[in-house]
Amino acid sequence: MLKRPALARRLLRRLARETSAVTVIELGVSLPFLMVIALGSMEMVNLGILHVRLNQLAISVADNASRAKQSVVGGAPMFREYDVNQVFTGAALSVDDLDFPTNGRVILSSLETNSSGGQWIHWQRCWGNNTYVSRYGVQGTGATGTSFAGMGQPGAWSRWKAPMRSCSWKWPISTSRSSSARCSSRC
Repeated sequence: MLKRPALARRLLRRLARETSAVTVIELGVSLPFLMVIALGSMEMVNLGILHVRLNQLAISVADNASRAKQSVVGGAPMFREYDVNQVFTGAALSVDDLDFPTNGRVILSSLETNSSGGQWIHWQRCWGNNTYVSRYGVQGTGATGTSFAGMGQPGAWSRWKAPMRSCSWKWPISTSRSSSARCSSRC
C-alpha cells in the first residue's frame, strides 16, 4: 500500500522537473482561448462591415428617391410606382449577396407639409418580406394638425446653417406606366 503513493509522488516530481514538452502543453492550453479571441474579432469586423453596408443602403435609397424626377420637361414631376420600383431595384442590386428581401425591410415614406403647416406621411412603400413597421407611423400619420413631429432626430435641421430647400410641388404617386409590383408594396 505504501508503494503506490510513493510511486505517484516520485512520478509527479519527475514530471515537475521535465521541461521538454512545455511549449506543446502551453500551446494546447492557450490555443482555445486564442481561437475564441481571433474568431470573435473576425465576427466583430464582419458586423462592422454589415452595419456600414446597411447604412449605405439606407442612404442610397433615400438619395435615389429624392433625386427621381427632379428635372421633368413640360410639367410638374410625378413620382410613380415605376419610380419606386426603380429605387428598390437599385437597392436590391446593391445588397444582392445579403439575401435582404428575406431578412430585412426598407420603408420609403413621403414626408410632406399638411394644410395646417404640420408634417404628415403622405405615402409609404415597403420592400422586403420582413415584418418590421415604421417607427414614425403609417401612411396618413399627421394628415391634420401639427402634433406629428416628423422624422429623424428632433432639432437636426436647426444645427445646419443653410436654410432648408423648399419645393413648390408635391410627390404624388401615379400608377401610370407602373411596372410589376415585385419590388414594392404598400406598407
